Amino acid sequence: MVSSLCFFARTGERAEIKERVGEERSLPLPINSQTIVMATFQLHEVIRLYEPCNILLCLLCEAGIKPGDGTVSHFRKRHQLKGGELQQVVAFAASIPHLHDPATVELPEDGSVAVDGLPRLKGYSCTSCRYLTISRDNAVAHQRTEGHNATHGPGWAVATLQSFGRQKYARY
Repeated sequence: MVSSLCFFARTGERAEIKERVGEERSLPLPINSQTIVMATFQLHEVIRLYEPCNILLCLLCEAGIKPGDGTVSHFRKRHQLKGGELQQVVAFAASIPHLHDPATVELPEDGSVAVDGLPRLKGYSCTSCRYLTISRDNAVAHQRTEGHNATHGPGWAVATLQSFGRQKYARY
């Protein structure tokens, strides 16, 4: 018999699945319309180091993670990791010296290669300054409030944006 650990998306419940090697795989568990996220815990599918900025990326929620206690807190509270899985994540993070905070780290240059592990967002770039946003309404309002007079076109261009943070912590 082979044992695997399953994680259920909504509840974080765990269930052990035993199967015989060589037989077709079936899940005789009552999963109550839960979605199975991972059959086994794989560290490289959960966290990775983005070396150019020396920050940790959570691959489950596609965002940067604060170093130190922020890493433990993120994976314990947001993804309900505990025990051996959480220890693996913490050990990986602790093995990397001088990690930076994604909220304050210097961002990659505009036009640089996209960061694997972060979502690519449709956004807008002001053609008169470096203002970036994912909201078309904010791009239009920026043109008006800053007094940028676009001689040709709307004064902004469509751009692909990425951020290490989300919502109020987003920086492009």
